[in-house]
Amino acid sequence: IHLGGTGAANKLSDYETGNWTPVIKIGTTNNTLAVAYARYTKVGRQVTINMSASLINTRAGTGGLTIDGIPFTPIGSAQMTWRFNDNMNGADAVCQVSTDTTLYFYKNSTSTAGSLATFTEAFIHATNGGKHILITGTYFTNS
Repeated sequence: IHLGGTGAANKLSDYETGNWTPVIKIGTTNNTLAVAYARYTKVGRQVTINMSASLINTRAGTGGLTIDGIPFTPIGSAQMTWRFNDNMNGADAVCQVSTDTTLYFYKNSTSTAGSLATFTEAFIHATNGGKHILITGTYFTNS
């Protein structure tokens, strides 16, 4: 399909939408998610993801917070917009993709040169049951 002309720059080579399955880890410990939605839209090499999920009551592990399973391997770094529905108890972090299918939460840094934020159950707490997280962002892929 060509949009706005017939030149190579106007050719839409790929468009797809779908769901992905996030796996949240604190350190190396998988935690249970109740996923409201985890969707993606891919236009050419650009991928936009959206996720809404809750950690279910029990959270375990200590260490870096990661979410595995984004739908395509990024070709570079990109920051995601994210927030928890509850406070983070001082864990000031950014969410970023790098060159694998994982979202990383870095503490006090905007690049992978920073350190992974250390999270514990106390950092990811909620007053009533599970902790809700929302993520949205865009990155590029060669897939």
